[in-house]
Order: sequence, then structure tokens, then C-alpha cells
Amino acid sequence: MNVAFILAEATVVPFLIIVGLLLTIFWLVELLVLMNMTGDEFPWRYDKVLWLVIVFFGLALGALVFLLWQRGRKIEVRLAREAHAMLRGRKQADTQGDE
Repeated sequence: MNVAFILAEATVVPFLIIVGLLLTIFWLVELLVLMNMTGDEFPWRYDKVLWLVIVFFGLALGALVFLLWQRGRKIEVRLAREAHAMLRGRKQADTQGDE
């Protein structure tokens, strides 16, 4: 065998093992986050089951998609709360002005 091939194989295999372990840990963490979420945190009735199928069978790619959806959902909820607070403040100012 060629010496360069043996050296390349000796560096690639541990790298692939480490990447595989990191992807597995990432997948497992996202799966646990999903399973700890309540049904109220999803917009529709069967979303948790759908996300479970996507994350479980999609492996690391499904976990990445779930992570991105989850972050987008948090931003959406925060913006809705801020808009609601602004409208509530505006209504209070309107009622105070009428008096």
C-alpha cells in the first residue's frame, strides 16, 4: 500500500468519527427538546407528532430544520407579545385622552 494513503486514512477516519458523534449528540439534544415541549407550544394539533417524525427519520438534517423552526417561532411569539403590548398601551392612552 501507498504510505500517503495510509497517512490520509489515519487522519480521515478519526475526523469522521468525531463528526458523526457530534451530529448524533446534536440530533439527540434536539429530539429531547422536542419531546419536552408541550402541545400548547405548537400552532396546530398534530404538529408535535409531525416534528417527531421529521426529527427522528430526518436525523441531523431534520434536527437542523426543527432548530431553525423553533428559533423562528420564538421570534414570532416575542414580536406578537410586543405588538400586543404596544396596542394595549395605545388603547390606554386613548382612554386617558377621552377623559
